[in-house]
Amino acid sequence: MLAKPHRLRTTADFDRVYKQGKCYKTRFFRAYIRKHVKLSPKEGITALPRFGIVASKKTGTAVQRNTAKRILRTIVKEQLPSLHSEFEMVIIAYNTLLDADSNTLKLELEEILTAADLKKRQKS
Repeated sequence: MLAKPHRLRTTADFDRVYKQGKCYKTRFFRAYIRKHVKLSPKEGITALPRFGIVASKKTGTAVQRNTAKRILRTIVKEQLPSLHSEFEMVIIAYNTLLDADSNTLKLELEEILTAADLKKRQKS
């Protein structure tokens, strides 16, 4: 489970990312990314990367949907330390995600994060 500050929680949060974000597609999932998010401290939300993970009924049964979301949450959690703040991301799982191995999924997510310029640069 992602920590509460790293989660998109309301329908309005998800809709804002869908409408204002850029879409990136892979074989296993689709990601909408909204960059440069400036949220007011009044809302109780800090400038951390925030994620929402979705698996529609097309993905399969409830067990399969929950498995897909659990896999994606784990992969996102591993990437958190290497990410910039101030962006929001919604990941929509495809049914092919359940057949993929975790290394492939990690690489796909890393490619998207790199393409969107969301990964921190390593200091040499």
